[in-house]
Amino acid sequence: MQEKLNKTIVFLIRFSIVMLIAGLAIGFISQFTSKVIFKSIPMEAQVFAERNMSTLHGHIIIIGFIVPMILAFTTNFVKNNIAINRGRVKRLRIAFKCYVAGSVLTLFLSTYKGLFYLVKLSQDISIPLDDIDAALFFGNHIFRSIIYSIAHPLFAFALLWYFLILWKGLGVIKTRAGAPRPLSKRSRG
Repeated sequence: MQEKLNKTIVFLIRFSIVMLIAGLAIGFISQFTSKVIFKSIPMEAQVFAERNMSTLHGHIIIIGFIVPMILAFTTNFVKNNIAINRGRVKRLRIAFKCYVAGSVLTLFLSTYKGLFYLVKLSQDISIPLDDIDAALFFGNHIFRSIIYSIAHPLFAFALLWYFLILWKGLGVIKTRAGAPRPLSKRSRG
């Protein structure tokens, strides 16, 4: 069980590193496009399109790098003090997989939206921003609503679930002598 928990921690760190690289790449793309593409775009369109790309850069760094690193270090820090059993490790792994799926989907949607605006504005600078927004996801607002309604709650739920599992696992902490002692009156039975 300890080995699977260690594998989860390593996966968290690897995922964080990949997302850090992706976040830095999006930051570079954002800066590059602002210098090259935005020269011919009106200022109000520049601000809107640049906002999508710059917030995407920040979201990738926070959701993809910082949060998984916090999860990895927190899990590594408490793994010796957590009441480890097969079910708890399995739930931690499932919670993190849900977090990865939700965060990757959310970041993919943000990337799609940011790049879609850039491409549309670079093709026709006179196109209204409302028309570009309406054209997202091939103009299918129902699909857009469904996909956003799945992505955001999935990673938020998984993050809360992950910390809840850790919290419950800390119900019994070993003392220095090695004998377990309860943390609260409820855990005394």
